[in-house]
Amino acid sequence: MKKCPICGTENQDDANSCSNCGYIFPSLEPFPSEQSNSASMPEGQPQSNGAPPEGSPTNVNNTSNKRKITLGILGIVIIALVAFGFLVLPSLLYHRPNNILGITEKYYGNEWYILNSDSGSEIIYSNNTARVSLLNGTSQIISYNSSGLAGTTLQITILNQKTTNYSIYILNVNFSNITVANEYFNYSTSSLKEEISSLNIPLNNMTFQQFSIFYITGGNITIDGTQYPIPGIAMAGYNNHFIEIESKGIILNQNFIKAIVSFLN
Repeated sequence: MKKCPICGTENQDDANSCSNCGYIFPSLEPFPSEQSNSASMPEGQPQSNGAPPEGSPTNVNNTSNKRKITLGILGIVIIALVAFGFLVLPSLLYHRPNNILGITEKYYGNEWYILNSDSGSEIIYSNNTARVSLLNGTSQIISYNSSGLAGTTLQITILNQKTTNYSIYILNVNFSNITVANEYFNYSTSSLKEEISSLNIPLNNMTFQQFSIFYITGGNITIDGTQYPIPGIAMAGYNNHFIEIESKGIILNQNFIKAIVSFLN
């Protein structure tokens, strides 16, 4: 049985999502790079392709499994967003988004912009509803299983760079329940460790402003002569506060992680 890390509900082993709160369990969809496929990836989303590269060895199943393990880590942030209802949200309202933009441009150059259609904030209420507020000035009340989460606030900022296909995702969660916050942090970091365990990707850790931070810098990994991109992923937790950062196309800078954590703290 699969136990949901959010609400604790037991689900069938083959369940894709929690039957109670809708949490999406991690999937291991492959994510080939642009160099290995002629088709370009959509902006901000990895392209999936489970087919093995031409000329690969006969152990196709093993290669495919490696790909799935390698690229499953790309889904961790997306899974977190879906788990909390961030399917259509746009930008950060609780922490001035332009300051996050400034931090990003300091470390990764100019021409970054906030994707208003995919960034936003959410407040979970005690009556099984949540308010979603968007940067375009609109808001709506949605149905939401608030068991153990009433009072939790979430913000997400998604940034793209105009001249490249590079993206940065920043998820900022303030849980109302420290126990739930600890369970979520432990589950997220354990999932990341499991995904990279067979890939010889180093998992870095540090303590900064009392936050425990685990991160991988990202880059490329070669499987059977084909390069696949690995995102940079950082997860920071302290008390009821959880921050997650994902970088696509760029190496995740340790000082950038510290700057974002310090700003959101």
